Amino acid sequence: MKFLKLAALTALSLAFCAGAVVVPPIYYPPYGTYYVYSVPHQLFFNNAHETIAEGNPIIGYSMTQPKYTNEQFLVEAADATTGGYIATIRVLETVQQNASAGGYVRNSNGALVHSAAAEAWTLQPVAGEPLQYMIVDGGVAITLNSSTSGTQLTAEAADDSATNQRWMFVPIDQIDDFDSENDVPVIG
Repeated sequence: MKFLKLAALTALSLAFCAGAVVVPPIYYPPYGTYYVYSVPHQLFFNNAHETIAEGNPIIGYSMTQPKYTNEQFLVEAADATTGGYIATIRVLETVQQNASAGGYVRNSNGALVHSAAAEAWTLQPVAGEPLQYMIVDGGVAITLNSSTSGTQLTAEAADDSATNQRWMFVPIDQIDDFDSENDVPVIG
């Protein structure tokens, strides 16, 4: 994370000194396993109560210590033929323990739930906010409306200005540094 911050600052400094306006490239996280972090609320995606069951809530939850696989999510390509960055998001715990149960993050009547059925989400970069994304599908975006740990994630009308729809994908091998560098509260 420190490298990315330094690289971004260096690029901005060079652009400022040269008098040029530099538009950074669009960067998408590689497919892999992540902690999905709510930027304004300092909460992470979490498969509530580690329950591998259809309809189990996906919630925003404080980072725990030790860390569990119900807090880790596998981001995989959904359809490489359509362009853009379209992915499925799955609970790693389900993938490891009962893959036939799916573990996909799915919109069910406006609530995000654990499902056997895959749903394709598009990662939409947030303008002016490197490494932040909206996670959208069909005009709705994954939303967290509270800083209270345990709050149900919802799917609401996508709004580019809504900070509660902004997410970061933190690689699992960088989570401890991310937590300490960003003063993320950790329970347990």
